Amino acid sequence: MEAKAFAVVDEKNAELRQFLDANPETAATFEQTYLITWLYHENALDGLVLTEGEIRMALEQHVVADPSTMHLVRHIRAHRKALTRIEEEARARRGKVTVELTEALYRIFLEGGRPTEKEKAIWRREIPLHRTYLHDLIEPEEIEKALPKWEKLLGSSEFREMHPVLQAATAHWEFMQIFPFAEHNGRIGRLVQTYYLLRAGHLAPVMHATNRQAYYQSLRHSPEALAELLARAMEESLDSCLRYVRSLEEKRAG
Repeated sequence: MEAKAFAVVDEKNAELRQFLDANPETAATFEQTYLITWLYHENALDGLVLTEGEIRMALEQHVVADPSTMHLVRHIRAHRKALTRIEEEARARRGKVTVELTEALYRIFLEGGRPTEKEKAIWRREIPLHRTYLHDLIEPEEIEKALPKWEKLLGSSEFREMHPVLQAATAHWEFMQIFPFAEHNGRIGRLVQTYYLLRAGHLAPVMHATNRQAYYQSLRHSPEALAELLARAMEESLDSCLRYVRSLEEKRAG
């Protein structure tokens, strides 16, 4: 099933890329809308529901007059900065996912948090009793040994031979079993996932918020379960993107 699903995703992605290359004005509008959509669903997967207005305010660098929204705006800007870091790594000739890169992403998120959060320790020190993610986590004392093993897996010949969607899901799934940081593990794990897809010419994947429970369940099962869910989410997203850009172009032409 995976190979067929991956082929469908590759074909639809190529179709979208071809359309955007041929219609640069539509592409510019699409890219901004897509980023807003990505930020919305990425945060919704972790239980943070943002409004379009909040996202636009953060991305457009507006001065925030309301102190109650400042924390959200800082968080959104940090999330965008973290995505930019992954985009740069994916474009780099010698780019790769490392433990050091995940630490850098974590620090970006801390910079976007409340002032007291900037002093937090890097590594998780306990298994949280009340948490969003319900899969089994390794013990905190095992984290620093597990991360180099994870990085070694990503450099293995077996991993390099996988389809990019399976690479993305495997890197993400294995990272989430370690769950190394005090917070933001889901966002960082999905940014790692995004790296492998960007490098292969895909968009940063949008997993719809309605898939939230299925996503949590896949983390309790296997990388292959996550890959199947990811491929399905990417296909649905690409279908929506193609409908959207065609409607934009029709309005432009009319």
